[in-house]
Amino acid sequence: MACGLCPGYFSVWYLKDVGVPGSPNFEWTQISNIDSWTLDANVQEATKKRTSSTNGLAVKFCEDIVDYTASVTTTVCETDWLWCHILAGEKNQMSNTREGWWFFGWGKDGTSPEAPAAWNTSRIAQWEIWRDGGAEADPHQDSGIFVYGKVVPGGIGGDNTATDPTTATFTINVSFGPILPEVDASCDLVAPE
Repeated sequence: MACGLCPGYFSVWYLKDVGVPGSPNFEWTQISNIDSWTLDANVQEATKKRTSSTNGLAVKFCEDIVDYTASVTTTVCETDWLWCHILAGEKNQMSNTREGWWFFGWGKDGTSPEAPAAWNTSRIAQWEIWRDGGAEADPHQDSGIFVYGKVVPGGIGGDNTATDPTTATFTINVSFGPILPEVDASCDLVAPE
């Protein structure tokens, strides 16, 4: 059975600078125990107006505004406390959360999702130029979606009656992307005969 995104093989990764000061060295770090992720479009429709040139019709004079929000739900264990270990809280400041590149991946052919393969320091520099308004970077072939964004500060709570492990949901305000993988010939739709 073929499916566009088969169930059970999804992951979330963030790009982390593990280098010494003045010498960036990036690696992808996977967030463990992902329950689910979504990427939602938020559309603000442009206002329609009638003017002397529209023959009495209300028309849009500007483009709709579209931005994106990512949402991630994960099962949280004591050893991977969400705000300190995963989302880079600054000491005890929960409002100072991670900002950077994220990769929302899916597995191929029943395999577990992998970190993006071609991301090295020069590739990151190329995408940063694109993000800052420069020339578009090369397309990617990785099985997933790239976004650049900042985690929305979240809340915290406890439940003495819970019978399941604690889950945490956090959102990311996307400021660049989403960037989909380049489509290959195997994805071409064929009209039925």
